[in-house]
Amino acid sequence: VSLHDGAGLEWRRAADPLSREPADRAAFGVPLRSGRLPGGADSARNAAALLHAALIAGALEAALDMAVDYANTRKQFGRPIGAFQAVQQQLAVCASEAAAAAVACAAAGRAADRRGLEDAGFEIGSAKVVAGEAAGTGGAIAHQ
Repeated sequence: VSLHDGAGLEWRRAADPLSREPADRAAFGVPLRSGRLPGGADSARNAAALLHAALIAGALEAALDMAVDYANTRKQFGRPIGAFQAVQQQLAVCASEAAAAAVACAAAGRAADRRGLEDAGFEIGSAKVVAGEAAGTGGAIAHQ
């Protein structure tokens, strides 16, 4: 898929460095196929911002899943650490951050569907900010 606004947006199939699974990567470069986004450069930037916000939200959800799995597997004092209230509270905060990012991305996507990418800049920008802040808080908790 290629989007033109003067500079092409090229999708590449590459292996993810962590999981070594195939993953799509977007990079500016020579387009594979020609097409146009309505609105030009603003639409392309908003599409990229929405994509990044959604990627952040998905990564945070995956980190939460891994943290919950670890908390239920790792044992301390004869029971899983997920049974401790302090751990449960931190995982609940992480879950709320992941949900906030997902909801913001969904709202931005609906706004883009209704009004187009160019006119949904506020919602898309808000989703990017919410997802970025959620990643900082949720990522720190998942790392702990």
